[in-house]
Amino acid sequence: MSSGPVGRCTDLVKVFDADTGSVVALAGVDVEVRPGEVTVLIGPSGSGKSTLLAMLGLRDTPTAGAVTWDGRPADDLTRRERADLRRRILWVTQRPAAALFPHLSAERHVAQTMRATGAEHDDPAEVLDRVGLLPLRSTPTRFLSGGEQQRLAVVSAAVTRPDVLIADEPTAELDDHSSGLVFDQLHALAEHGSTVVVATHDARVRSLATRVVEMRDGILVAEGVGDGALRARIDSRRRVELPPAAVAALGTEHVDITVTEHGVLLTPARPA
Repeated sequence: MSSGPVGRCTDLVKVFDADTGSVVALAGVDVEVRPGEVTVLIGPSGSGKSTLLAMLGLRDTPTAGAVTWDGRPADDLTRRERADLRRRILWVTQRPAAALFPHLSAERHVAQTMRATGAEHDDPAEVLDRVGLLPLRSTPTRFLSGGEQQRLAVVSAAVTRPDVLIADEPTAELDDHSSGLVFDQLHALAEHGSTVVVATHDARVRSLATRVVEMRDGILVAEGVGDGALRARIDSRRRVELPPAAVAALGTEHVDITVTEHGVLLTPARPA
């Protein structure tokens, strides 16, 4: 198995200038993405998911903070090193048609993609069958529906086994069954040692991820780990933003804090 690189964002801040003033897209985000995992960023539109992907994928630079790959800060890379790293990162965008050969059939598109990347280790028809597209093998990609194009773009990317795959909303137009087929391919890619990062606002995919990072208003509010627990982050001002599920369970905005030998316990505040 190959081993993909580890990516890390540390205290990442991104501020955009707008006509109405400055917009803070990321406000001190710490996150790590690892080979062998499908890390899913979830959250509503405007939560900062796509901006975080752009930082990780070296398509944009942060206002503050650091992005590192395998321990090397992106700011320290030479232009050539940065270009080499970007070539190891494969993208599946929200508009997959832009990455497809419109004049080729679905099957020929897969074959051409594998040939161009030297990844001719699978039968194109079998690749299409993995995501339910075999009946459309002779259909030009430009005539596929949006959801069909999404499935084709993901499986075409996965079959090349890139070091890093970044996908922005790859299941936006898919039903539960098709989403499951897509995530099967992403998990198979991770099993080959790739680092896979997906952004979506679709909470249905939570159960399909290896690890879930939940974002809201430009900050990381929770991280779902393997045992189903939720992990919150203590920021530089020693503040903790509880995940929405934890707030709902408490049922109040005021809590009592009890320090025990086993940890820290939060309970609904007793009446004064």
